[in-house]
Amino acid sequence: MKSFVSRASFAGIAVVLASSVLSVGAASAQVFTERDTTYQLNTTGGLANTTTNYDNVITLPNGGGNQIGGTLTFRTGAQNMVIDTTGAVTTTYTVPPLGTPSEVGDIVNGDGTPGSNTGGTFHFAYDLNNGPDFGASFTVSEVLSGHNVLHFSGGGTGLLDQGGIFVDNIFISGDWSASGLFAGAHTGLTFDPSFTLINDFVYLANIDATLLTISNGSYTVDPNINFYLVGDRVGGAVPEPATWAMMLIGFGGLGAAMRRRRAVFAAA
Repeated sequence: MKSFVSRASFAGIAVVLASSVLSVGAASAQVFTERDTTYQLNTTGGLANTTTNYDNVITLPNGGGNQIGGTLTFRTGAQNMVIDTTGAVTTTYTVPPLGTPSEVGDIVNGDGTPGSNTGGTFHFAYDLNNGPDFGASFTVSEVLSGHNVLHFSGGGTGLLDQGGIFVDNIFISGDWSASGLFAGAHTGLTFDPSFTLINDFVYLANIDATLLTISNGSYTVDPNINFYLVGDRVGGAVPEPATWAMMLIGFGGLGAAMRRRRAVFAAA
């Protein structure tokens, strides 16, 4: 699977990356030196039809150790999965059948002979459709205040490694910078305070995408990113409960006034 970030000519960028969880079994400190996670959201089909791609690269250093008996857990909507390695790194993980919730395996640096653990990368990625809940995807669509809204919640991996750099990039097709009012707006951004905000919904005109980046120099916690994208007003939108309440009060007042008016006429 090719990362959307490298496709500068990709018109109307494809995909939100949704995260997997890799929980590690026996592991030595600083097995990983860096983790680069990329989420790519394709909103060109509308917020209710956003598609998702998740891409994760973990770097094992020269002389680093192994991750043995880790459980790789997938979102229920995962499809088109890729698992591969580079350099001296090998893995027992294989692409599971569709619908498989998790897989146990190893990430090994070298073949066990002295000096063979020269490092490399472990990579896994998959696509997702917009989900009905966060168990199926990291995006959920809804209607709020008469507008289509996409809620993103993710960034967590479950794989924590003291001393490893963690960079989380989220690319969203189109302009979702602060310059927009409704179509092109974002709101409610939160993430773990130990992370630093690098790119705050910055629009990149050359790829027609908006970038959110946070980073942590020692990823001992999950980033837990949350935000909303606010889209166009829904045609013939259903009023919110508060609006319904005001309308009912208004209708009730109008009815009472008409009853009083009839009573006056009857008396006359």
